[in-house]
Amino acid sequence: MLEAMDDSASITTTASAFERSTLLLETIQTAYGGETNWDKSAMYIQNVTNPPPTVSVPSIDPFSPNTVIRHTVAVHTSHAHFLRVPINDPHTQFQALHDLIVNFQFPPIQDRLPLTALRRIMMQCLISKICPRLDFLPITRENAIHLDHLIAKKIHEYLGFPFSFNSGLLMLPLPHYEFNFPSISRLNDCAAINGLLRDLNHHLPIFRNMALITLADWTCTINHCHFPLHAATIALSFARCVHSLPSPWLIAHSALQAANVSLRDTDLSYFYDGDVSLEHINRLLPSSKSISYHVITNLHNAGISNLAQIASLSPSPSLQPPLPYQPLPSPIFSHNASRAQEQWPQISNWISSLSLQEVVKSFMGSNNPMWIPHVPRKCKQGKDVREDHQSVGRIDSGPSAMVDNLWSLALPRSLQRSMAESYLCACFAVAPHEPLTVPVPPHVWGTDGSMVPPTPKFRQQRFGQSAYIGQGEVYALVAVHVYAKHCHTLAPTTYTDHLNSECIMSSALQPPFQHRQWSSLLARSLYRWLRSLISHSDSPTTSNLIYTPAHTHSTSLPLKINEAADELAIHAQMTFLQPPPAPVPTFFMDHFTLYTSADGYIESNISSFLSSALIRNTVAHPNFRPANTMLLLLYDPYTPPEHPYIRASSAYSAVVQLYTRSGQLDCAYTRFLRFGDMSPHCLAGCDDLQTMHHIFVLCPSFDHLHNDAANTVHMETSKMLHNADVPLSICIPLLHLVRKIFMDREHWPRHISQYYLGILPPLPPALTTKASPFQNKHLQTRLLHSWHSAAIRLAGRIWADYQRSARMTRRGGLASKSHRPSIKPIAVLSFLADIIPQL
Repeated sequence: MLEAMDDSASITTTASAFERSTLLLETIQTAYGGETNWDKSAMYIQNVTNPPPTVSVPSIDPFSPNTVIRHTVAVHTSHAHFLRVPINDPHTQFQALHDLIVNFQFPPIQDRLPLTALRRIMMQCLISKICPRLDFLPITRENAIHLDHLIAKKIHEYLGFPFSFNSGLLMLPLPHYEFNFPSISRLNDCAAINGLLRDLNHHLPIFRNMALITLADWTCTINHCHFPLHAATIALSFARCVHSLPSPWLIAHSALQAANVSLRDTDLSYFYDGDVSLEHINRLLPSSKSISYHVITNLHNAGISNLAQIASLSPSPSLQPPLPYQPLPSPIFSHNASRAQEQWPQISNWISSLSLQEVVKSFMGSNNPMWIPHVPRKCKQGKDVREDHQSVGRIDSGPSAMVDNLWSLALPRSLQRSMAESYLCACFAVAPHEPLTVPVPPHVWGTDGSMVPPTPKFRQQRFGQSAYIGQGEVYALVAVHVYAKHCHTLAPTTYTDHLNSECIMSSALQPPFQHRQWSSLLARSLYRWLRSLISHSDSPTTSNLIYTPAHTHSTSLPLKINEAADELAIHAQMTFLQPPPAPVPTFFMDHFTLYTSADGYIESNISSFLSSALIRNTVAHPNFRPANTMLLLLYDPYTPPEHPYIRASSAYSAVVQLYTRSGQLDCAYTRFLRFGDMSPHCLAGCDDLQTMHHIFVLCPSFDHLHNDAANTVHMETSKMLHNADVPLSICIPLLHLVRKIFMDREHWPRHISQYYLGILPPLPPALTTKASPFQNKHLQTRLLHSWHSAAIRLAGRIWADYQRSARMTRRGGLASKSHRPSIKPIAVLSFLADIIPQL
């Protein structure tokens, strides 16, 4: 392979073909006035014994196009590069990124830049170069973590503190009390998983088929015919298969394992149709269910290799599991099949013992044949309101979406869709009806979606773990058209306040439509379902899908219908009995889709979801020391403000927080434990050990700073409460709390103040109840952010004052005896006196 021209490659298998191909490339390039930079070109030779160090390559003389000249090009055999990235060589990629970080330098200015400026410089000048390289070829997770540590080390050396901070703190988001620096390890994991999904779901058949062949080799040759990317087998290690599988796929597998996410094949209909090898079926079954290998060989000799040639499914009308296979009454054997015919009774009994449910479970690697996960689904709760003879019908597309039966993925997609639409029609038939205040024609519909809370956090408990309000909006439109299709009503006129749906469907019905346009669309499976319903209806147009602005003062019919839908959507989430779950449209999902037992199917915002899952697992890991140091569950669960950590022009307080939360400030007690070069007692003359808590809370040398900060935050809190007209019964406990917030008092868990870590005590229970008038979330956020900023600012001032006094003390040596704090002896028990010296 020769890399020539401008990031182009000529791939050949013989030397003569290589020369012809290169000469043709040069001829085309010369005709357009281009010229190859031969100093940057290279020849990559694989599987050739004793290759030469250089080769002579033909070219065209730019001054004489009819003249062939030759150039000398270096030969590489250990690796190959294309688009400036090594091909399937993560180690070389890691070395390139390592050198990029090592050689990176911050701007040489006289004063140190603040932490916020360092973050911006790293993102714009370093991470921007690393991200595209990782998209082309990710590196191993171990090497990515090493690069994170390297970046943290560079930041630490620039800041000039003696003890290094915890690198995990630097690269976690603000909700976890961290500093929101980009993490190469998370970017690498997201790039690897996105690359695997891109290969398996590629819109070009040639690339998609190559990926499916590779996955089939992984499944059958390496993993004993079990799907290697499902939750039951994702915990296995394939690190030794580096020469059998693409390295990006192995990295993606380890990233899926780290994020506790699996990959599902949403189309297993070949098990239903029987278009699957008998040998494959026999290998994936447990040993107690499999048949002798000699029987499979005899069937193959008789011309029978697929399951459909000897068995079929006879599902019941309700399609209830386990859906057993039935042997064909008279299979067709070819010549030389006497042995297979003799064994046919044994084969028939084996077929009768199999079921679709058991085969799918075994293929997915589940050892427990009765394992059926019952988990929340991704489809969001959407509401649909219809007026028909002065009554209102409602359909709820909830997240549970019937029970998540893994075996149902083996049903043909057309059958899955038919079942889902029949289920929705049944929900219409049993839905309660309430009269509207205005008469509405039968074919007029109003739709709306609702989510409580409207902007949930990652895995925050709600009706549908990974659902969001946009899915409810689209599902309501789907439900309307399903009802119109199966109940043979007039083409529905639907009013929706979801402008995005109206715009997307308008453009989707305009030819030509290409499915890859929706490759990153949110809720694309629902949009595909909606587009199919509209395009196959009697009037395939979106003219009956009308956008109507919501929450206006209009009295028009569309607005009243939309308001009624909105009211029902909100009310449905507050009832004791939840609405019936809606089917998950796996029949319109990508062939391979991410899945977790806690969230269901993840088909959009994949990088954001994976990053959140990896962050959650990192924080929950028992080896993550900052989580054990701060114990955030004991304190108020607010999110710190962004300004001090991301936008402040002077971020010394944020730097102090970085080292404080890591437990790496060089106070006297810490230096005494590590170096023994100074007394562990307070440098200001106190008899206590000079720990971080003593410096920031107990030391009387900083009482004036405490008083100033307490007065300031007390005044700011009073103004905000006064402007918000908060009752006096609420103001008094809040102001009492603020006055003592920097001291060890009873409002702190364990009665120990931790304000210097940027955390705050929980608010009094009387202020957080639903009946409390202090439920203005905006006011609560302003107060908590104000207290947080005051706390970290006070910690920064105290540490700066301490550093100045400590520097003066160290210049003059340790304090003289007259000023040296008295060290009280520690009493030692008599039977330990010979072992432990008196201190």
